[in-house]
Amino acid sequence: MRKVALISTFCDNKEKLNLLIENIRKIKNLEIIDVIIYTPIQLPHEIYEICDAVIFSKENPVLNWPNKCMGYDQFFPTIYDIEINEEIENILISNKTNNFYPSRRGNTLWEVGLHLISLNRECMGKFNKLINKDNYLNHDSKGDAFTFVKDCIIKKNLGTIESTPEIIDKIAMVYDPWNCSPTNKFKCFIQ
Repeated sequence: MRKVALISTFCDNKEKLNLLIENIRKIKNLEIIDVIIYTPIQLPHEIYEICDAVIFSKENPVLNWPNKCMGYDQFFPTIYDIEINEEIENILISNKTNNFYPSRRGNTLWEVGLHLISLNRECMGKFNKLINKDNYLNHDSKGDAFTFVKDCIIKKNLGTIESTPEIIDKIAMVYDPWNCSPTNKFKCFIQ
């Protein structure tokens, strides 16, 4: 069974880059999982060397993972800064698929998160088609991505919503997703 960790990144400082490198190495040390990084910004050459592939694109991977990733049997969409402990390693090693895990960011816990998901090829295709900008903007979740994903999973019976383990962000960032300004002096949105 071919497995791949699909890691979405936005590593624009040393702390984030170090955590990304640490997590790539942890996953690669399991020796059964390829790693594909998805980034909208240039990364250091060292990261390109330790990954199986790097996709450099301004597109949002949560809304559209490229078809290039479809040569695998098991997919683990995740983010770069999760805490990879023994429980997470066991998820990555197992052949258990179509599982959605709770996400924790600081004191906030979401029953269904986007921090780590385990999908087989069929469900990855369904999930990829379902999670798109039009569906998200037309959903009654009022911009809450986690509510949107949970409703999609339930409506389309995409898999099991697990109660454990909680997938934890090591870098709990609170940000305005509509503001792409590089400074706190003003807000900027580009469409």
